[in-house]
Amino acid sequence: MLEVCNISFSYKNTEFLEDISFSAQKGQFVGILGPNGSGKSTLIKLLSGYLKYFSGDIKINGLSIQDFSSKERATKIGVLSQESINNINFTSEEVVSLGRYAHQNGFWKYLTEDDYLIIKNSLHATNSYKFKDRYLGELSGGEKQRIFLSQILAQSSDVILLDEPSNHLDLKVQASVLKKIKEYAKLNSKTVVSVFHDVNIASIFCDKIIYLNNGRLIDNGEGNEKISIEKLLKVYEIEFIETIVNGRNLYFPSSFFK
Repeated sequence: MLEVCNISFSYKNTEFLEDISFSAQKGQFVGILGPNGSGKSTLIKLLSGYLKYFSGDIKINGLSIQDFSSKERATKIGVLSQESINNINFTSEEVVSLGRYAHQNGFWKYLTEDDYLIIKNSLHATNSYKFKDRYLGELSGGEKQRIFLSQILAQSSDVILLDEPSNHLDLKVQASVLKKIKEYAKLNSKTVVSVFHDVNIASIFCDKIIYLNNGRLIDNGEGNEKISIEKLLKVYEIEFIETIVNGRNLYFPSSFFK
């Protein structure tokens, strides 16, 4: 379980995130929505331990992330950021295998049969196994994104943090990958927290949505109350139109139709 308890963060004496609190259960897929500059990526960096919050606390299974060593943190938290390194001269399978590093012990670290099985399953989860032997530099942007997602899944962390996971993915692959991440989280009791720009993708795949604007938590919705025109107006400060497609409520800025 992930608990975010009244965290605040400032940069150059300017308050950027203020008094943010929410929780995320095991098996839950939580989305973060908000306009550009609202603090979404900063929040992901705080949850990962990359940035240090100035007040409050972030806990995983009751333990503060600030008490973890770097290796312990890697077994607890997996992160796909917008700045993933993509110019290393490794095969796709080798890149994914890096996710197992934190689980290896002893001076001479090597991959076990269990590690290789996890790597294989992680590649299959993102439909990437077919190019496991190709070098990262040979892949398209979407293929690279799937490999980095596989690496995060192979890390087998309790909490998985994703910053724009569908970035570079075409529509068909987006749906497939996000479905598999959601299934993976539920099946393995992992907590997934992900930044989205697309309101409708978040509404379809997320169990709960955290809304940010100007560094403040605007709403914390789940179930049938996780999304509404009223919430979107509060966060984005523009009017939305709601429509129903195949039994799902979808939302579009009204300016699209003017």
